[in-house]
Amino acid sequence: MLRTVFLSLFLFVSLSSTSLLRKSISRRQSEPEYCQAIEGFDCKCSPYRVTCTSDRVLPQQINVLQKERQKYPSVELIVNGEHKQNVYDYTFEPVKQLYKPDADNLEFRIKFEKFTALHLTSPGVFNKVFPDNSPANVRKHIVKSHQIFSIFHKINFFILLLGIRNL
Repeated sequence: MLRTVFLSLFLFVSLSSTSLLRKSISRRQSEPEYCQAIEGFDCKCSPYRVTCTSDRVLPQQINVLQKERQKYPSVELIVNGEHKQNVYDYTFEPVKQLYKPDADNLEFRIKFEKFTALHLTSPGVFNKVFPDNSPANVRKHIVKSHQIFSIFHKINFFILLLGIRNL
């Protein structure tokens, strides 16, 4: 009897640990890994999305590396630098090279953080990020967000509003 209980307990523990191990391996495989998709950006890639971050001034046109082309249904760019950022009509146009040709849902996320000034050369500057030859039934989503001031700038702005100039 004690032997049966012990064997049952041993079997239960070994099966549950195997299940936990499988879940851990599966989770690790789905986590984004560091990759080099866009020159000058720090990128993390997963089968579903490439997320690239830069704290530098944006180049006039980004450069997508050959080995990462046509792999992702979703692209996220985070521009995080206290610089004046100029975005030209063709700055993000190479992003279209990253999209999978057979994806049915394309997404482009762009986030500007901590910039000192943001200058868009035209209102349609993000219209060129999707592939020109995608089928008509493909859903396309653009998500834009920006943080106008960093915390430091917000505190300085608040102090100026209060009229306190010298601390």
